[in-house]
Amino acid sequence: ILRHDRGRMLDLIRRLRDFGLVVFRRRRLSTIGIFCVAKKNDQLRLVFDCRPANQRCTTPPKTYLATPGAICNLHFPDGPQRLSFSAIDLVDSFYLFRWTKLAELFALDVVVYAWEVDKTHVYDPDLGRTCAVSPDEPLYACLSTLPMGWSWSLYFCHDVTTECMLAAEVRRGVPRGIAEQGVLRDHRAPPHLADNGVILAPYVDNANYITCNAAIAEQCIDALGDELRARGLAHRVEARAVSCLDAIGLRLDGRRLCVTNLPRRVWRLRRALLALIQQGRCSGDVLRVINGHIVHACGVFRPALSVLGACFKFAIQHGATTATLPDIAASLPVQGTDLGRTFAATAFSS
Repeated sequence: ILRHDRGRMLDLIRRLRDFGLVVFRRRRLSTIGIFCVAKKNDQLRLVFDCRPANQRCTTPPKTYLATPGAICNLHFPDGPQRLSFSAIDLVDSFYLFRWTKLAELFALDVVVYAWEVDKTHVYDPDLGRTCAVSPDEPLYACLSTLPMGWSWSLYFCHDVTTECMLAAEVRRGVPRGIAEQGVLRDHRAPPHLADNGVILAPYVDNANYITCNAAIAEQCIDALGDELRARGLAHRVEARAVSCLDAIGLRLDGRRLCVTNLPRRVWRLRRALLALIQQGRCSGDVLRVINGHIVHACGVFRPALSVLGACFKFAIQHGATTATLPDIAASLPVQGTDLGRTFAATAFSS
């Protein structure tokens, strides 16, 4: 619609300008596309197709998130009988940040004229200063924030969330070194939760706290709120010292010390798998997407991934077997992790 309706495209550009999300430049280095995906509360998430810009950038460092697998690596066999959780989300996280130096990499695929966007001056990166423009001079609307779709955006946003959580711990008197030891990261040994301690579980724009003390959970959320306000970062409190938390697609039950997938996600994926089985055929690319959803769901019980071998081979070789999908569909509703589990006396390998 936007590509073929210049009026609507101009309206969008003006709204982005009013929100401070675009700046105008005389040149562009690459163009980006725009699309939306549905999110909760009947809202739309604005996403940008930044593949051309990503090709011009180096690969970002690996981001070690507090993934479902990392959370399920926690265990408290002799620890607390009950856990308490707090959580804060950054509001419109990527778009909270302003970054104009790389704006020319993220130009919308349309030429506007200065008079259409009420511009009399624009910044010239080559000259390092603002220059006057004539009303009929062509300009490019370029994103001045972290685009959702740029390969580095997740890395930067997660880094900010983690840093804010650590700074908040320092605010409440915890030495930074001790606070850093409590950060939960995938592919890393899980931190130890002392009786008066806290585990920090950052996940991009989600700041989650796990503790065995409700008073500490309250202190953590208050300190983080103060830190975010001091930095001018909009946020909302999702949970305050609760015993059951729904976050990153998981349900963390502090009373039963267990982690499961959210029921609505499990049953939606199960219905999709059953429909695919009934259909009896699909492309390797489609199954590659399905495999991604299955891998995320099996984060609460990683041994279940062992039956996916044929599905991954199909996705790579475009074969014709979907024999393991019924097994996954049947086991999804009962997968979970017992955080109070003890270590087994015998281990098996293959």
